[in-house]
Amino acid sequence: MDTSVLIHLLSILLQVAAIFLAFRLIPLSGRRLAWILLSVAFLLMGARRLLDLLFAHSALGIPHYHALYDSLGWITSLLIVVGVYLIRDVFLAHKQAEEKFQTLAASAQDAIVIMEGRGKVSFWSVAAERLFGYTAGEVVGRPLHELIVPARFREAALKGLSGFARTGQGPVIGKTLELRVLRRDGTEFDAEHSISAVRIGDGWCAMGVVRDITARKEAERSLQEQLDELRRFEKLAVGRELRVKELAEENRALTDKLAKLERS
Repeated sequence: MDTSVLIHLLSILLQVAAIFLAFRLIPLSGRRLAWILLSVAFLLMGARRLLDLLFAHSALGIPHYHALYDSLGWITSLLIVVGVYLIRDVFLAHKQAEEKFQTLAASAQDAIVIMEGRGKVSFWSVAAERLFGYTAGEVVGRPLHELIVPARFREAALKGLSGFARTGQGPVIGKTLELRVLRRDGTEFDAEHSISAVRIGDGWCAMGVVRDITARKEAERSLQEQLDELRRFEKLAVGRELRVKELAEENRALTDKLAKLERS
């Protein structure tokens, strides 16, 4: 069989394989896959340039050149189409997920704060604006600990942040804690923090759900005070009862003594 016929058949097979691969990949999604496909497409563009050089130096015949050049062109075009489709799909899914999250965060009663691995605020919900007194525009990009952590606790908080960006692990991750926090006006209050690690892109972020528990802590303190008062009353009552018993015994002893004296 003539070499040119073999090359034409090979080019057709390559085109069919590329089309099949394209339709197999289109339902998939993923940013990395898209960049891989686009990178391969750029490499094939370089291969076409190499064919031009070989043809210019008469290293390839005209039939061979056109067959390979057209095959590489088809494959490159398909890879670019699929890569762009996947990137569009990734960004569309990301946008839809972000819109859903924004809607949920806006309707949440508890404050939602997201801190990227270096400790800076990347998301600040409407409830967080009400709770802390800062707008999202004022805090995004600023260090979270300088905004809401009292000065006496900042050093310990920053130590816990040291390995978080790399591992997504930390002493407060996956826990619900009661901590003192700051408002914009400098006042402190008790807040409950539920903190979890979230993988966003190639880095770790910490998402905190913060609830003001001032009213609950005041109720607990009031209840504790009432319990302490009841214990004091109970203790006094028990003391009085014991004293009454002692007096009764003393009274009986005196009565018996008087009776004996009268008999004598």
